[in-house]
Amino acid sequence: MSVSAVAAAAATTRQAVYRRWRNKADLATAAIAAMSEAQPIDATEDPFADLVRELVAFQKGVSRPGGTSLVGVMLQDGADPEPRAPFRPRIVDPRRARLREILERAAGSGLLDGDADLELATSFLTGSLYALALAGERIDGRWPRRAARLAWRSLGGRPES
Repeated sequence: MSVSAVAAAAATTRQAVYRRWRNKADLATAAIAAMSEAQPIDATEDPFADLVRELVAFQKGVSRPGGTSLVGVMLQDGADPEPRAPFRPRIVDPRRARLREILERAAGSGLLDGDADLELATSFLTGSLYALALAGERIDGRWPRRAARLAWRSLGGRPES
């Protein structure tokens, strides 16, 4: 990906692209964030259903071609820090915050234990998909509900289905 090619595809100039994005890494992570299904989902009265919907969106986002590979690149110690810098605040942090908010809402409503480890559960939820991918397991459309049920139970909740 070159900034020149992006500018040509957008029928604009390189200078116009650089006015909006600091550098190629900033442009790339903005493009990934726009494609990542990372938009907030409206909260309902059912935090468990909200959790499943958030995980469906997460799975869809990382299941795009190269999605899990991109995460691996971002985790490498030797990776260029320039593209890593905007990756977390644009892509990782918003997803984690939404998952955490759903779990906090459930705990506040008495659906989960008040002393449950919501931070670790948040990491488990997304990490379980990456672990399955690394193990070469098939990740099908049942993963979001399975992961949500396991996390919910481990936090002291009883999912409806």
